[in-house]
Amino acid sequence: MENNDKFLSQDLLESYAIRLLSGPLNGCEYEILNGRLLVIIGNDVSLGRSDAFSELPENTIVVPYGELTGSFEIIITTDPDLVVTFRELTAQEPEDRTLTLNQQIEVLGLKFAVKEKNEVWQYSLPGIIENNIISTKQHFFSSKLFKYVMLFFFLLSFSLLFILLMPVMIRS
Repeated sequence: MENNDKFLSQDLLESYAIRLLSGPLNGCEYEILNGRLLVIIGNDVSLGRSDAFSELPENTIVVPYGELTGSFEIIITTDPDLVVTFRELTAQEPEDRTLTLNQQIEVLGLKFAVKEKNEVWQYSLPGIIENNIISTKQHFFSSKLFKYVMLFFFLLSFSLLFILLMPVMIRS
């Protein structure tokens, strides 16, 4: 991927990240370095062919997902109105779409969001740790269930103890 796009600044040094929001890599995050990332999507059969890819650029991720096979580029731009460009690479003329950062988009059936690396994700995922804090709601059911199970065993053991000691108490 040569850097000859009119939107991409040569001195763009900020780092960006993509979070996949669907598919088998749901929740995975990847850095977008130097303002570009090539994403290749395909089913296991098409991705598994040895002749499927001759040589991939360094900044590439391959996603085994769905029935559609294709690819797109994410290009971070310096124009304030065109923050992120998604260029779907097809047999026809490549189609460019623009989107602001931290907004969900779907391309070839894959949902994802892109943001600056130091920003907070707008799209959180259930069961994923955000900023080293795990949601307490995830553990509410299991901790409540644990308390009831422990109470049941306590009452059961107390009842058994009472039944076993009952003959001793009657004799005395």
